[in-house]
Amino acid sequence: MITKSYIPNILTLANLVFGYLALLQDNLRMSVAFVFAAMFFDIFDGLIARALHTSGEFGKQLDSLCDMVSFGIVPGFIYTKLGSNESLSVMAGLIFAGGAALRLAKFNVLEAKDHFLGLATPAGTMVLLGIFLAYEANVPTITNIFSNDVVYICIPLFLSSLMLSNIKMFSLKGGFFKFKENPGPILVVIIFLIALMINVDFSLLVGSLAYIFIALVLNLLKR
Repeated sequence: MITKSYIPNILTLANLVFGYLALLQDNLRMSVAFVFAAMFFDIFDGLIARALHTSGEFGKQLDSLCDMVSFGIVPGFIYTKLGSNESLSVMAGLIFAGGAALRLAKFNVLEAKDHFLGLATPAGTMVLLGIFLAYEANVPTITNIFSNDVVYICIPLFLSSLMLSNIKMFSLKGGFFKFKENPGPILVVIIFLIALMINVDFSLLVGSLAYIFIALVLNLLKR
């Protein structure tokens, strides 16, 4: 018999399933779509767990394990397939996956707050998903990245460094009605919508990079 305590865990496993399905796709857009599905279940299982008051240590560890696959191994593996140098591509994928693993381990021992210390793993994944969509659409700026080995390897290094940093990154789950105290979320949404109207294929990358840039600027202003 399935009790309510198992429901969030089942949703968490759906995250893992969609992450695995993303690995099996030959079509880049389909891989991205499955990662988005995994991200949806990652958000949804937390909401359900809190609504049912079933949050526990087992669910927390299971969630991190599934996140490691969907938002660490999967985007890292897809990134390797787009590189021109095989050895460098493998290294780049391992750097991102390793950064995600360390980030998730760090997250598990931190107290829950209204912000993140360091870039959240799904947020790092969003940057790569934005790159993948722009690459698939043959956006020149992005396709040139994969012909430059230095830029190619610097992207996962940059994202991993942010994931392991102690920089305060605001959460998009709150702050939409508190612009003066937390302008980040609404600014990201505005930039994303403008980018969406200008170039759909580039909008996700612009929105995810805007999140990082605005978070860094807000940190500097608060100092």
